[in-house]
Amino acid sequence: MTVQQQQSRFSDADQESVYVLLHGYTADAVEEEGNERPFVAPDTEEERNRVWTAWTEFCGLTGQKEGAVDSCGVGPCRFWVTFAQDPTAAKVQAPVRAFLHQYVQSSCKERVVLGPEERAMIRTVNSAYSVIEIWRRLVAAAEDKVLPLERRALRGKGKYLEAERLFLKWPQEGEKREGPAYSIVKWILRSLTPTLGLEMKPAYAKVEATAADIILVLTALYTRAGDIPASPVTRASFHNAVIQMGTGAFRPGVLEDTLCKQY
Repeated sequence: MTVQQQQSRFSDADQESVYVLLHGYTADAVEEEGNERPFVAPDTEEERNRVWTAWTEFCGLTGQKEGAVDSCGVGPCRFWVTFAQDPTAAKVQAPVRAFLHQYVQSSCKERVVLGPEERAMIRTVNSAYSVIEIWRRLVAAAEDKVLPLERRALRGKGKYLEAERLFLKWPQEGEKREGPAYSIVKWILRSLTPTLGLEMKPAYAKVEATAADIILVLTALYTRAGDIPASPVTRASFHNAVIQMGTGAFRPGVLEDTLCKQY
C-alpha cells in the first residue's frame, strides 16, 4: 500500500504574492484605524478635551524652573509612548502622579454656603472614583489624539510588535481588570487616596426631604437671590418644581414639560 504524499498548497512561487497581499491588508488596517473612530457622545468628548487641556497646561509648567539644576519637562504627547512601553516604572509614572495630585489640589472653588460666612473655598474633587474617572478620560484622550499616529508611524517602519504595545485602555468589566493604564488606578487607591483624604464611599446619603428642608431651599432662593443668578421665570419654575417634588415625590424629568398655567 502506497501513501500518497500530500501536495503543499503554497509554493515558493507564491512568496511575492503573499508579501504583496500581507502588506496590502496591513496598510488597509492602518487606514481603517485612522478613519474608523469610535462614536463618542458630545458630552463625553467635551469632558475628555477638558482634561486633556488641563494635562497640556500642566506639562507646560514642568519646564525648566529658574535656578533648577536640571529640567523635568514633560512632553504632553511623547509621554504616552514612554508610558505605554514601561507603565509600571515609578519614574515613568511620576508625571501622571503629579498631575492627578495637583488636579485634586487645584479643584478648590468658591461656593455659596448656608452659614454666616456665606461663601467658602471648597475642594470639588473628593472621591477616589472621581480621580479614576479623570484618569480614564485622560487615557481615552491620549488613545484618540496621540497613540494612533504613533502606531501608524511604527507600522510604516515595519515595527509591528512595537506598535501593538502602544495601547493603554483596560477592561471595565470582567474578572481581569489589568492593562498599562490600570497601574495608575492601583496607585490612586493605595497611595493618593490616603494622602489627600479622598472618599472611598459616597460622602452623602439619600434621605427623604422634610418640610423644613423645602422651606430652607425656597427661602434661600429669594433671600440669597444675589448668589443664585436666575431670571424671574426660572426662579418661579424652580419654586414650583421643588414644591411638587416635595409633595408628590416626582422626579425632575416628570416636571420638565409642566406649564406655568398648570400651577
